[in-house]
Amino acid sequence: MARNDPHTEKAARSAKPNLDPASFTEAGTKGIESMMTMQTEFFNAVREINEGWFGRANSEIELTSEFFAKLAAARSIPDAMAASQEWANRRMEMLAEDSRHLLSDGQKIMGAGARSASSGWTGGTT
Repeated sequence: MARNDPHTEKAARSAKPNLDPASFTEAGTKGIESMMTMQTEFFNAVREINEGWFGRANSEIELTSEFFAKLAAARSIPDAMAASQEWANRRMEMLAEDSRHLLSDGQKIMGAGARSASSGWTGGTT
């Protein structure tokens, strides 16, 4: 004779999924909102980084233009060497700045990714 186990019956009742359409809608809405927030934050970070690097490229163009103007205006080898030395020094400064910006930009991207991993992908509230 089969005996009803109260623990098995309770487990079977609690294992039934909640098929309430409102719950599905709410979970879906929260998930979409979380993903939209994550994407917006990520794309804003990328846009900000792109603007910074675009400005950096313009600075490089200006520096090169100034260097060629000084080189063209040089009347002696020492003048040309001074212009070249000035250009090389500024380029080294810009490379150091680039390194700092690259690290900072990587941190921005990683931060946006970490925030999305902690809240955006789980469908949880942010």
